[in-house]
Amino acid sequence: MLNLTSIEKFIEKKFKNTPYQVWLGKHSMMELCSFSGHQPAVYPPPLPLNDKDTNYTFLQQNNITYMGMTFEDSFQVIVCFFDRNIFNEFEFDHLYLLFSVLYYKEISKSKNKELEKVIEGIRILNSSLDLNELLKKIFQIALNVIPSGDAGVFRIFDSETNLLVPLTTVGLPEEYIQYKTRIGESTSGQVFIDGIPRIHHSKQEILMDRINISKENWSFVKNGDMARAMITVPVSLGDTRIGTMTILQFSKKKKFTERDLDLLQGFSPQVAIAYNNAKLYKEAHTRLNKVTQLSNELEEKNKLLQQRINVHDTLTQLSLNNKGIKAIIYETNRMLGMPVGYVDFLDSEFYPRNQNQKKFSIDNISNLISIHKNSPAFIEMNNQDYYFYPIIVGTALLGCIIITLSHPLSSMDTITIEQSGSVLALELAKKISMTEIHYKKVQEYFNQLLENHDHKTLIAKGHKFNLEFSTYTFVVLCEIPDLFEPFEIEARIQRLLSKIKKDFQKLIS
Repeated sequence: MLNLTSIEKFIEKKFKNTPYQVWLGKHSMMELCSFSGHQPAVYPPPLPLNDKDTNYTFLQQNNITYMGMTFEDSFQVIVCFFDRNIFNEFEFDHLYLLFSVLYYKEISKSKNKELEKVIEGIRILNSSLDLNELLKKIFQIALNVIPSGDAGVFRIFDSETNLLVPLTTVGLPEEYIQYKTRIGESTSGQVFIDGIPRIHHSKQEILMDRINISKENWSFVKNGDMARAMITVPVSLGDTRIGTMTILQFSKKKKFTERDLDLLQGFSPQVAIAYNNAKLYKEAHTRLNKVTQLSNELEEKNKLLQQRINVHDTLTQLSLNNKGIKAIIYETNRMLGMPVGYVDFLDSEFYPRNQNQKKFSIDNISNLISIHKNSPAFIEMNNQDYYFYPIIVGTALLGCIIITLSHPLSSMDTITIEQSGSVLALELAKKISMTEIHYKKVQEYFNQLLENHDHKTLIAKGHKFNLEFSTYTFVVLCEIPDLFEPFEIEARIQRLLSKIKKDFQKLIS
């Protein structure tokens, strides 16, 4: 409201002893803001707007002189002088200038405040990346600048559903978020299509604009509080329309103006920028998370690869140096930090010896592996968890690593076990090959013995293999059906020879 102190002093000085009243406001909503004398308040009659050639208008009625001045947005000042013979053109021109200065000074303050709010809206675009928080702040600033509004809503176009979906609301009930409109439906749908802002000053105007409304939305409108006025503007990002922005009035009485519409249109680009920034940030954050995840996965794979190489090199070196199965198992035990056992199905041996015989038998282990289809398996026995890792070459079961678990296996542990299994498989294949070569030589030698008819030469050759021809000697011929893979045949031969060797060793001792 204008500060009329200077004008009151001027009137009292120039129009001495003349009672007056000063009325301010829009044409149909004038308020008495200043007066002198004891006359009752006289609501001024409607005065015509001053034209281009005049600064003010006059009306004399019932011994009262009315002076009317009209400024921007149809804002009027009417001064009532309770005297018909008071006309003085110079003094009235002076009075008009005083009111003009005060009015435009007040307008300047108001516009400065609006500009500050707009600048604040631009500033907050960089204050947060939380889209909902940003939009609420922008709406709150808009409602401060447009005091006729009580609430606001920003609808975003969802291309998947072809609906305008409320993304952010201020001053509205939570269920309003469900009020989704189709393109062309109601005011928001029409504004989204044609890009023309709309201002409605009454419920009747709003209802007239609610065309093509769905049954669900009509039910929502009937059961909720209906706005008495509203402004809706399109929100665009460049040439692409992305949604609509609406300010609603429920309880306030001041009318929306064209200036309010212009101000809301000034806020719509800020909403578009906030939405786009948040969208870009989300996309960048998603890409960053993917890159970080891939980087972590690559780093983990690199660690596992390095572990695989280290384990392979260590165990392979033991094999190349002919350290044997016992050394390989010992090193695997050290790497895992858990008890590691191994059962050799070729020689029916346990490593370390006597460690697992009490818990498992060869047949028991073979059955367990068969149940799990020759695949690695976690097995629980007597309240203890074990990890069985069979050594398979072709289809032949040559051995099995048994880990007594004290904690879950990590990826590193699994790689260590796999590499240990690979080296053991090579060790067993080497063992089978060596044995095969040895017994081929024995077979050749035996054939030579059979073909030799010289007694002295026969005895000399027998000494090489500790054969005493003066004792009882016999030969056993075994035939293995050709129903197995080569490695399976060799494994069976190896097991048979190992058993014969052990049994004969007992007889000799």
